[in-house]
Amino acid sequence: MSGLSIQGSSGSVVGRYLVSARSVGAGQLVLREDAFITGPRLSSILVCVQCLHRMGDMCLCTRCGLPLCQSCQSQPENTKSVHTAECLLLQANNVKLSPRSVSSAKLLLSAVTVLRLLLRDGWRELEGHLDSRRNGEQWRVVEKQIMPLLGQLRDKNGNISFSQEVIQEAAGVLDTNCFELKTVTKSGSILSLGRGLFLQAALFNNSCQPNCRRRVVGSTIEVTTIRAVSAGEDLTICYADLLQPTQLRQNFFLKTKFFLCQCGRCRDPTERGAYLTSVRCVECDGAVLEHQCDLCGRIVSADEQLCVHDECEHLLKTTDWTDCQAVENTSTVLRSTLTTHHHLLVQCKQRLLQHAGRCKACRQSPHYACSRQEMEGLREILLPGSGDLAWSEAGPLK
Repeated sequence: MSGLSIQGSSGSVVGRYLVSARSVGAGQLVLREDAFITGPRLSSILVCVQCLHRMGDMCLCTRCGLPLCQSCQSQPENTKSVHTAECLLLQANNVKLSPRSVSSAKLLLSAVTVLRLLLRDGWRELEGHLDSRRNGEQWRVVEKQIMPLLGQLRDKNGNISFSQEVIQEAAGVLDTNCFELKTVTKSGSILSLGRGLFLQAALFNNSCQPNCRRRVVGSTIEVTTIRAVSAGEDLTICYADLLQPTQLRQNFFLKTKFFLCQCGRCRDPTERGAYLTSVRCVECDGAVLEHQCDLCGRIVSADEQLCVHDECEHLLKTTDWTDCQAVENTSTVLRSTLTTHHHLLVQCKQRLLQHAGRCKACRQSPHYACSRQEMEGLREILLPGSGDLAWSEAGPLK
């Protein structure tokens, strides 16, 4: 981690964070780090606790009963894996799990990564928002889904291995600091899903105008600069999807990270002129900011704006994105109703570009060329000076 400097301290308002120890140009790698731990997370799909690949049918470890695919079970008995330590501990405690359905097996996943962290040293300085989480929604989820299993485990002397407080602390550290591990097919189907904890990458502060971006490949994270960074400047990434509007990002930050972002973009009601939540004025085609058109001054009620939003969102959800005409029709309707960079229209453009990537005819459409150009323009608005960075088809940056 040469070129980086850790500032601040654990327990302070801002905690520990990273700054650049020297001036760095755009596109420079500032961190490459292997995961401290990896593991599954609670989700709508069942994955193997070892390789994190999606499982078609429920298959359980013959020793401890956790979800474990046939491929991982077929490895030689003396092969040490990420699943070994927890499996041995469960066996030592005479715990043999026996989920009766895929749904009950999925509920076990959230406990696995917490247990893996508890079995390691060197993570206690990371922020876990223990006091902020106490008796809240996440706290109760841990009590209900994780505590019954991990709270009963004992060491070789018969003592309780992990107190309830430490289990809650570990769960908080994971929820606060983990990065998603995910692989998908070209069509968007999930192949593998989990989360990884990176001790150094966890120290990057948040900004919705970040100067760095991250990329996770397998169980390794790479962080590169988006623009030139001066010596002594904070190194930042955005914890949320940069294409989400401020309200959605702030809701995510507050619910999962227990803070509200105070970056320049979040303080600007226009989001640097992107107007990600503005509908078009029916009188003059201007942008409605909060409750008033910025051109003609017409007042537009919150209920009227919500009605437009809900209708557009419904259209997005019900569009057949394999049907060329349906894709073009949806794009036309949303363009007539929403401002150029409204987050729902941006989602439409992403889906259109994704569809056109598989459809030669649609790549000749004016909607395709316009969407590409507008997405590049939005990148320059939100990330000025980011050069040749491109939005991915399904998310923020690639």
